[in-house]
Amino acid sequence: MRSYRDVLRMSIAAAKAQHFLSYDSDDNQILVSHLLKISPFAEVPNILTRLQSKYRIGVISNTDDDIISGSLETLGVSLDYVITAQQAGAYKPNLRLFQYAHAKMGVSAAETIHVAASQELDISVCATIDIRSIWVNRRGEKKDDRWTPIWVVEDLASLPEKIDNM
Repeated sequence: MRSYRDVLRMSIAAAKAQHFLSYDSDDNQILVSHLLKISPFAEVPNILTRLQSKYRIGVISNTDDDIISGSLETLGVSLDYVITAQQAGAYKPNLRLFQYAHAKMGVSAAETIHVAASQELDISVCATIDIRSIWVNRRGEKKDDRWTPIWVVEDLASLPEKIDNM
């Protein structure tokens, strides 16, 4: 499996070539440096803190360990589990990443509620292996009827109440 940095490098090079732009080796580092500083949506730290008072919280990310560490610093919440594609040797939507995550967390699919923004990479897998899912549709995308999350929300604000009332 290629590292996430390699995937980024190849993607930047391909995109620049498509637009007849030259690739510079600094391009990848510039992108990675921005990824390391991505700030969470405003409500996320508070909601995760509230949820973590009752539930174990983990992230499953299509990235490398060192890249996710920067995002976690800006999040400001210490999560119970951080699972990356690098650790699992697979990228979403490969089932192996989810199976690895569940094994590492010591939970079954049935014990899990997966909250995600991607229908293709997350919600589709949840439907395949019977994980309850909540789709965070911040961009107002059209719902794909092949997958049925238990809820569709615009942001995380309503999650604590919804999950507590399950």
